Amino acid sequence: MTERWGLIKRKECWSLTSRGWLALLIIFCTSAYIFSRTVYGFLSVHKPIDAQALVIESWIPDFAVVALLAEVDLEEYDLILAAGGRPLKGAYLSDYATTADQLAATLIAVGVDSQMINVIRDPAVTKDRTYSTAVEVDHWLKEYQPQVKTLNVVTIGPHARRSRLLFDLALTTNVSVGVINLKDNSYSSRYWWKSSIGLKTVLGELLAYFYAKLIFYP
Repeated sequence: MTERWGLIKRKECWSLTSRGWLALLIIFCTSAYIFSRTVYGFLSVHKPIDAQALVIESWIPDFAVVALLAEVDLEEYDLILAAGGRPLKGAYLSDYATTADQLAATLIAVGVDSQMINVIRDPAVTKDRTYSTAVEVDHWLKEYQPQVKTLNVVTIGPHARRSRLLFDLALTTNVSVGVINLKDNSYSSRYWWKSSIGLKTVLGELLAYFYAKLIFYP
């Protein structure tokens, strides 16, 4: 009766068989396995170059600073730039106005020559902080060290690919950018999905990288 009224009609419907569902499950599991094994390596690029300057992102934890001293010969560089802005937490309790100042003090405390360290302070921003840091580094180099044409950016874990991309975008003086990626010891790089911090960090950095690559406009 309802067919006569023109409200509904019968249509042929295709659906998966049990074999089809099994094939779909295999494809999904294979894709998930490949993704879990490759995404961390894709994001955690490590490609240092022969550079004049070393830029250290000031949010890196203390264990990364210690690892930096163990893995990198700082004497190969003409200058070290500690770059960062106002901390998002604890700013009213800290003796340091910015994370860059705190990083500089940490570097000196662990034995780095204070004459090599230059502090690059960001404006108070809560959005696109890595790009803002890179812009301030660009301004500082133009004003004080225009002869610098190569630098390495120090960061940790899956933040590395995005750091290199954003520094490439921000540096307007034909400066070549390499990246030194220090291991993030707060979770397993091989089984990152087994911890909440690893899951949030890797998936968050993946989304942030594609945002910076495809959507972000300086």
